[in-house]
Amino acid sequence: MIKRVDMPKFVLDKYALDSQKSEAKAKVVSELGSNASISGDVIEVPSYNATKVAQILSKVGIKYSGG
Repeated sequence: MIKRVDMPKFVLDKYALDSQKSEAKAKVVSELGSNASISGDVIEVPSYNATKVAQILSKVGIKYSGG
């Protein structure tokens, strides 16, 4: 039996600068590698990495919903 892992979604603020969004996405990928799924302004990660993503987004100064 395969255990399903919760995948919280972080939706980046649509009014944030593209450069901020790019920096945030790059840092998430750098920290989490293949554990992160990014599509447009949505970052999806396993629930055990959600806190790490929230910290990264906070450091970059980008607002988000979800998580």
